[in-house]
Amino acid sequence: MIGWLRDRFRGRMPRRMDAVPDRLPPCAHGGNCVCSEHPDAAGFVPPLVVDDDPRAVLVWLAGRLRRTPRCRIRLQTVDYLHAECESRLFGFVDDLELRVDKEQGVIQARSAARLGRCDFGVNRRRVAWLRGLLTPPRSD
Repeated sequence: MIGWLRDRFRGRMPRRMDAVPDRLPPCAHGGNCVCSEHPDAAGFVPPLVVDDDPRAVLVWLAGRLRRTPRCRIRLQTVDYLHAECESRLFGFVDDLELRVDKEQGVIQARSAARLGRCDFGVNRRRVAWLRGLLTPPRSD
């Protein structure tokens, strides 16, 4: 794809992502964003429940995201991860944020498209995929 056109589809990274947040922001609307921090807001998804130390799980998820095509980690600390996930066809960029919630012993998740008002469920499926990675297989 033509470089300048692809750059238009990327959108700009929100300025707030220059620093590690104490709490993930709510979604403006649920059409292109999901977030586990705000149960009463649009786009709510449950947090990622972990059976192990959430910080260790975050490190493991970071490794898995590094091996995921078109996904790159922009910022990682012991309690926070910000990754950019790019769509295959047009190069639309979604921002994925994972935050260790020490009080609840879970990982809070937010995945949001930078552009548009509809993501056709991509961000919800991304968080569901992460949840599936943490769910042990059933032995029926």
